[in-house]
Amino acid sequence: MGYNNRVKLDDGNTLRYSRNILIREIGPEGQEKILGSSALVVGAGGLGSPALLYLAAAGIGRIGVADRDRVEITNLNRQVIHKETSVGRRKVESAGECIRAIRSDVLLEEHWEALTAENAVQRFREYDVVIDGSDNFPTKYLCSDASVRTGVPLVHAGVLRFGGQILTVIPGAGPCLRCLPAGRAHLRRGGDPGGRRGHRRCVAGRRGAQDHHRGRRTAFGQAARPGHPGRHRLRPCRFPGSAVPRLRRGSPDPSAPRGLRVRSGTELHDRNEAVNARPKRAVLLLSGGLDSTLAARMMLDQGVELFALHFTSPFCTCTRASGSGCRSQAQTVADRMGIPIRTVSKGSEYIELVRNPRHGKGSGENPCIDCRIFTLRKAREYMEQIGASFLVTGEVVGQRPMSQRSDAFRIIENRSGCQGLVLRPLSAKHFEPTIAEREGWVDRESLLDISGRSRKEQIRLAQVWGVGDYPCPAGGCLLTEKSFSLKVRDLFDHCADPDMTDIHLLKIGRHFRFADGRKAIVARNEEENRKLEAHCRGKMPVYIANGFSGPSIGVESKNCAVPTDLLSRLFTRYSKPGTTTPFSVREVTPSGERELTIPANTDFSEMNRALLG
Repeated sequence: MGYNNRVKLDDGNTLRYSRNILIREIGPEGQEKILGSSALVVGAGGLGSPALLYLAAAGIGRIGVADRDRVEITNLNRQVIHKETSVGRRKVESAGECIRAIRSDVLLEEHWEALTAENAVQRFREYDVVIDGSDNFPTKYLCSDASVRTGVPLVHAGVLRFGGQILTVIPGAGPCLRCLPAGRAHLRRGGDPGGRRGHRRCVAGRRGAQDHHRGRRTAFGQAARPGHPGRHRLRPCRFPGSAVPRLRRGSPDPSAPRGLRVRSGTELHDRNEAVNARPKRAVLLLSGGLDSTLAARMMLDQGVELFALHFTSPFCTCTRASGSGCRSQAQTVADRMGIPIRTVSKGSEYIELVRNPRHGKGSGENPCIDCRIFTLRKAREYMEQIGASFLVTGEVVGQRPMSQRSDAFRIIENRSGCQGLVLRPLSAKHFEPTIAEREGWVDRESLLDISGRSRKEQIRLAQVWGVGDYPCPAGGCLLTEKSFSLKVRDLFDHCADPDMTDIHLLKIGRHFRFADGRKAIVARNEEENRKLEAHCRGKMPVYIANGFSGPSIGVESKNCAVPTDLLSRLFTRYSKPGTTTPFSVREVTPSGERELTIPANTDFSEMNRALLG
């Protein structure tokens, strides 16, 4: 999700998680993924309690807990995350207190609310994996529906007296909760009332621990087999007009094993015919812009079953322009077309790619070819995970000077391992037929031959097909901007291991690098003042105007000394004209706050030379 950052192990983390790292299937890389992943636990009761404790202990970086109840005395015999002193408190607060006692650096999000049809989709999209620890059927089916809708994996568990069940739902790759043997019809509609509350005993602890285990494996890419239900047997999703036999454990793909003789007229033959008639699946790289929207429309018109993948980047100009940007637009397009969508954040791994791109940079710090290789590799992983057959993008040959040339397309496909898998419907006739075209999964004659930077044909098609409201028709990247590139280059020159906070700080205020190596960031308005104060916590001291109209200023500390010389010139230059001097300033550092008095200084010569942008 877009909230996650890749976290690198340091000496303290390596020791703390050494037992995880020793596991061959995890190792250092897997532990870093765990630290940079997120999980939502629905319900902080008998199932959710052990799951939350183990997720925190394992190192999940961001944990959300959703529960509307308060702690009761009758909860304490099995809901092990709560204490006697917590009776009467909100469960999310009680659970949060216990989790923070285990791990102080965890990012905890408390949702004191019930999961409903109105908020479920949004909550699921905020996390990498969701663990269902609820105690009623309507919520369980609602979680399953939200998982299928958003493409976010779900770990479901349930207990009744001394029995229990657990199921991993990976949308598109296996069964969901509705594929279990049918119960009462009114319970199979997500969010309907009337669910039956199960009585949890010590079984809840075991199932909750299994919840955590599957949630952790899913978070770092070692998910349990999709649909694997322990000792239960599942049915796949039903196909119209044919009875569906039970499936044994194993691959969710219902096609018959190679070499199996299937006689016509049998139930298995009818099922295979239904499977072969299903539309082919494809992963759509959906930016939310016009080109990818048109590509989606063309594929849906050809009967292709699409699963959208949207990448968020800290360098996107659309995100800078508004609070939601391309991410919100991509979700809007997906919802409008009925396409399940998954959001992937380009985190610390991507920062290293920007720093050292294999295939060079464009006019600024933009590694366009390497960026595209990165996204296609991720898309192919998702394609294989959900059992899709090819990839779809809205790329137009010749539209972008670096990454959308014919030769660049070949390099990108070869390096990403996607040779023949990438279908570009808007420009398909400029290329050799892809696998999807050769196999007849799509009709090549219905594809287009658009090229170049003009967008007249796309706009005409949008009018014909009734596609409107596309605020990001061409997209944009901050790395192509000269002033921003100077700040990025300066960061890489002076910081050996930048993180996402460093990147976000580049988008705030004016940046200065002085001759002695010190860096200063000066906010330009009240909104940037608040952002700078938030992002600088733990990074550098912040000096806040106290009682006058002036900027907040972050200055890299040297020997913990107050940089009075810099502050005097910066506050004099950028405070509101007519401000009475000396300046009353509040210094905020990790060790505390204090009041300072800063004199005025009108010598701005060095500031002009130090300004980066």
